[in-house]
Amino acid sequence: MRITGLKYSIDDRVFCDNIGYAFEKGMLYGILCQSEEEASIFLKILAGIYTPDSGTVTIDDLSVHTIDSRIISQLKRKSAFVFERLGLISNLSIQENLLLPYNYVFPEIPLADKLSKIMEYFSYFSIPESLLRERPARLNAQYYKLIIIIRAYIIDPDIIIYDMPFTDLEVGAKKKLIEEITRIREKGETTQVFYSNNDILFDRADRGIILHKGNFVCEGPWEDLIMIEDELVRKIVTNYLSIGLNETEI
Repeated sequence: MRITGLKYSIDDRVFCDNIGYAFEKGMLYGILCQSEEEASIFLKILAGIYTPDSGTVTIDDLSVHTIDSRIISQLKRKSAFVFERLGLISNLSIQENLLLPYNYVFPEIPLADKLSKIMEYFSYFSIPESLLRERPARLNAQYYKLIIIIRAYIIDPDIIIYDMPFTDLEVGAKKKLIEEITRIREKGETTQVFYSNNDILFDRADRGIILHKGNFVCEGPWEDLIMIEDELVRKIVTNYLSIGLNETEI
């Protein structure tokens, strides 16, 4: 995935100021940012949910902001976005929500095989099978979030973008998610990009990228970022290290 000359603003607030970057295949990237809104908007531009004022985001030279239905179809097979909250269709059951993208991407796979893969993830995250028949409104916040995550995983995309992946998850589920993200990283086939407002997972990322007022200030491994003397970088990194979220068990 490559971004070139990316610009985006709302009124006089700049969210992307001519950003350019190439994300390497199979690597795990963490976005550090003082503004949750800025980070979320950036990720949604990467995913093609928001359209930039100018510049491009491409996956295998295909623009994620195209209106060409044939290219859109190809891109749906290549990337998945994990929303912080929401994202499920309210009048469909959980099974229908999961099968909707699965059937679109892999119509040739038998239903039994699809359900088997879904149940593997249900078992992994300790989700009751009975929830497949429920509507999203019947789920608690943790199960809802896990369904959003599973929906991304079952299609085996080339790129997964996570907006606040640990929101609404209890410690046990967070551990499982960290293990799965790490397993995907170790396979080296899927590029993963995430934003989080605490330091969980950054030490496992290949690269941390500091986004500030529409610019990539610096990037590098977590162990390098925490040693940088620049005042702004230290302020942002220290803020991540100091957030007290009672994550000592992770």
